[in-house]
Amino acid sequence: MSLELVFAATGLMTAFWCAYGFAKHTDAIGWRIPVALQGLLLIPALVSLQFTPESPRWLMEKGRVEEGRRVLERLHGSAYAAAATLEIQEAIAMEHAAQAGKGYSACFSNNDQCFRYRTLLAVGVNVAQQATGIIDGNILIESVGLAPDRATLVLGGLGIAGLGFTIFGCFYLMEHAGRVRTMLIGAFGCMVSQILLAAGVANQSVKAGGYVAATGLYLFLCIFSATHLPTAFVYSAEVTPLAIRTRAATLGVAVQYLVNFAVVMVTPTAIANIGWKYYMTFAIINGAMLPLIFWFCPETAGLSLEGIDELFAGGRVHVRRTVKVDGSGRLPVASLEANKPQGSFEHVEKIETADHY
Repeated sequence: MSLELVFAATGLMTAFWCAYGFAKHTDAIGWRIPVALQGLLLIPALVSLQFTPESPRWLMEKGRVEEGRRVLERLHGSAYAAAATLEIQEAIAMEHAAQAGKGYSACFSNNDQCFRYRTLLAVGVNVAQQATGIIDGNILIESVGLAPDRATLVLGGLGIAGLGFTIFGCFYLMEHAGRVRTMLIGAFGCMVSQILLAAGVANQSVKAGGYVAATGLYLFLCIFSATHLPTAFVYSAEVTPLAIRTRAATLGVAVQYLVNFAVVMVTPTAIANIGWKYYMTFAIINGAMLPLIFWFCPETAGLSLEGIDELFAGGRVHVRRTVKVDGSGRLPVASLEANKPQGSFEHVEKIETADHY
């Protein structure tokens, strides 16, 4: 998933530089070559897919247990494959026992594996990703006073910065700080960037105002690329159980694109009518995300998918804070049991100081 996002950021950066490189070509070359480049980049993907194994969890859920075990053995060795096969089969049995019916209605079942809560988490983080703010390249022209060709060049630099921060977020920040802390950093950073954009646009008649707005623009893309961009896709895939993962993921992505569509359609009219106040709307939304993410999103970093299922065992939501796990990517049962009397939203802080680590 992280590699996919890095490739997506690489594509965005390439698009910025293509726009700069072909900006002065008003003939057919100006659009034919950029479109052709997109097609050429599909060739490596088509070739590599021929050598990509199926998901072992999907294979086992379909009854192809031996095929799934062979995939695990090929990737991790026979000892790991034997242990993981048993864990996956147990998790599949537990999910099937909790599942009530097929189709999208199963995503909203309030069962022993908290399908409804987990689906809402997957949808929620995707909504949050698109509600963090907007990128308006016209700021570089209207507020900073750059010529269109120079503004396009600066956007190319913005694409390089976005790629670098996406790599940092995918391979370091999410793994060391955790998914939830990464989202908290993202909400706070995006809030600050939108405040800067609002302040800069409100004072764009002053030269310094333009630079404040440009700083907010760069800060937003860098923070967003390192935080909300990767976490929305990774967290929504991790937090949903295998039995409904495909359907819950499609719901999350569908809602994400609906929100994106709404923001894109509303933005030109909103900027024309309320100007800088539109950016303050996103600053307020980011501020409101902070307590919601902190109180309702369990940490999934470091856990196996079976370990994540344990956070929702028995129809209770264990709001895990730590990124620490045992050697198998599972949570100690004793640590979960010790928190049972605290209610349906159990905070598992005791795991932080458990003797297992």
